[in-house]
Parts: sequence; C-alpha cells; structure tokens
Amino acid sequence: MADLIRYSKMRQTILLTGMLGCLGLSGSPAHAGGFGTYIQQNWIPPLEQMTGQLVAAATYTTGMIGGFFDSVPVLNAQRKMQELQARAIKDYTPGENLCRIGTLTRSLAASEEKAEVTRATVAAMMQDRETANASRSKISKNADREARIQNLRRLYCDPGDNDKVPPACNCNLANNTCTPNESPIGPRQNRDLDFARLWNARLTMDIDFTNDQMTADEVDLINFFYNISSPDTFTRLVRENMRLTDSPVTAFSWQDMRQIFAARSVSRNSLTTLVSTKTPGAGGVADYMVGLLRSMGMSNEEAKRMLENEGMKTERPGNVASAKNIDPSYDAQMEILTKKLYQDPNFYVNLVDKPANIKRTKVAMLAVDLMERHRVLDTNLRKEMLLSQLLERKIREHEEYVFKRDLMLKSSSQ
Repeated sequence: MADLIRYSKMRQTILLTGMLGCLGLSGSPAHAGGFGTYIQQNWIPPLEQMTGQLVAAATYTTGMIGGFFDSVPVLNAQRKMQELQARAIKDYTPGENLCRIGTLTRSLAASEEKAEVTRATVAAMMQDRETANASRSKISKNADREARIQNLRRLYCDPGDNDKVPPACNCNLANNTCTPNESPIGPRQNRDLDFARLWNARLTMDIDFTNDQMTADEVDLINFFYNISSPDTFTRLVRENMRLTDSPVTAFSWQDMRQIFAARSVSRNSLTTLVSTKTPGAGGVADYMVGLLRSMGMSNEEAKRMLENEGMKTERPGNVASAKNIDPSYDAQMEILTKKLYQDPNFYVNLVDKPANIKRTKVAMLAVDLMERHRVLDTNLRKEMLLSQLLERKIREHEEYVFKRDLMLKSSSQ
C-alpha cells in the first residue's frame, strides 16, 4: 500500500512538471487550446499505460508480500516440529545406566515369590517335625536322636574335634585310623552347625523344596535347623491319657506343648525368612550380573562362584562335584543392585548423560531403595515379634512367682 501511494505521488509530480514545461514552451496564453489538445494526445495515453504498469507492479508486489506473510506460520510450524523431534531424540533415548538397572531387576518379583515358597516350606517341615505330623517325623524321640547321630557320623563329623577323638566319628586321628571312606569329606564337616559357612556368607544356595530331589545344601540346612530351632522333640502323648476326666494334667500338657510350638515358630520365621532369600532365582539375569562383575575385574569363574555357590557342591560323602549353574537368588540380585553396581566406575562415567536420563536413573535408584526399605520394615516387624516373645517369657516367670507366693500366703493364713 505504501508503494501505491508513492507511485501515485510520483505520477502527479511528473504530470505537473510536464504541464508546466508545456506552458513554458508555449510562451503565451494564446496557445491554451493547443495545450489541451497536446496534453490529450501526447500525455494522457502514456500516463494511462504507466499507471497500468505501476498498478500491475504494485499488485504483484502485494502478492509477494502476502506470500511472505503466509510462509511465516508454515516456517514456524516446521521449525517447531524439528525442535520437538530433536528434543524427543535427546530426552527419550534411554541411557546405559537406566537400561542396566531395568535389566537387573526384571526377575526380582519372580525370585521373591520363589523365596516365599521356600520360607513357607521350611517352616512347615520344622513344624511337622515338632508336632510329629505323620510320616514327616521319626517314630519316637529316641529314634530321632539316633537318626541325627547317624547323620553326624556319615556327613558332618570332623575327626579333629574333641582333641582328635570325636566319639561320633568312624575314625580316630590320634590313632591314624581315618580313611576317606570312613570319615565325611572336608567341605561338609560341621556344616550342620556352621552358620557362616553354610549360608550366611553365601548369596545363593542350591535349595529347591518344590521337587522330590534332596541336594546337599538342603540336607545341611535341615540338619542345621534341627540343631538350632528344635534340638529335641517332645515325648509322644497317648490318646487314652488325653481324657480330661481321667488325667487333666496330661491333657493340659498338650496345650502347653502347642504354646511352645507357637513360640518357636516366631524365632523359626526369622531364620526361614533369611535363608529363603538365598533360594535360586527365576533366571534371566545371571549373564548380565556376571558381565557386570567381569567389567569390575573378576574372572568368569570368580563371578559365578560369588553369585551361585561357594565354589563346590557336595552330593554324598566322598563325592565332590564341581559347581553347577545356579540362577542368582534374590539376595544376590539385591547385592548387585544396591552395592556392586555403584562400585563400577562405568556407572559414574555414564552419568555424563542427558538431564532426562539422569532423572530417570535417580527414580530407578529410589525404587531399589524403596525395596530395601521394605525389607528393613519386615525385619523390624520380625524383631518386634521376637521381643514380644521374650517379654512374654519374662512376664510368665514373674507371674509364676507371684502365683506361688500368693498360694503360700494363702496356705499359711489358713
């Protein structure tokens, strides 16, 4: 529009200049009529053509300006799309740390479920032993003791115990009467009472109580629980002696026994929970964990020995087999996620990443921390249960003392 106004002013200026020039050439007003004719013949047609050209040029220029105005939102939209694509490539490409945490946690839920099955199974086995439930228990109290002694002689006896003269062993080191066929093999000696060597210092044990095959770790673990949780069984009560009318004292003893069973189950729950987390996991992450440990300088064998077993697996006395492949347990997986992962220098190198990936990694770390806090909560709850049993025991002792004192005072007053 500004160009049209400028062109219009320019046309008026040219027209006035030409008219004044014509008047100057005529020299006198007598040529006024001739001037009008001259203007119409020589100025009007060229000026019309010039006006048309100026209008056409202005119209074309206006179209170009309109095209520029139309292209602005199109170019802005294209630029915005390119910015969003670049941002998506930047923010939505996962980093190595996030992928590693996600890979190492994908079997945690299944491994935790397997651990819960082991805990419930071992607890049921110990309860069946104490309550003499059907075929899961020995015929009598003496038979149970005899079987445990035979187990000691066959599997766990160390010829060096008792000043090299252990009464339970089949041989005597002092008399040099020990042969490989007569005494238990070294790796299983005293494993029925060695808490650290049996399972506390190991991340994964070869235990699976859902099948009908007993492994060396399962046998050792059961005998360990026999020694620490229920070292002795109760005398069987005859059904005929349970009649309240005939022998109320004997009948009441059954209720006392069940109360002891219940108290023992509280402590046994803590033990079974600890050992259950060392059950072989659901699988699928062993190779990644071994790869992580190898990147930290371990050899392939060292990494497997750390995650799977203690380096050897014992089947029967005198037979030592090499370690078999065992899927890392829940404890082994959490050991990697909460400790070993952050000991790897590559973890901190990979933190030089996109801001969005750093936030995602932080969220993943908080999720693992939440799982650990949940385990701490469960531990505190078990601790409260154990303390409640100790408190109940102390109160019972005081209650018995008060009861006996009141009974004596009452009898003396009479």
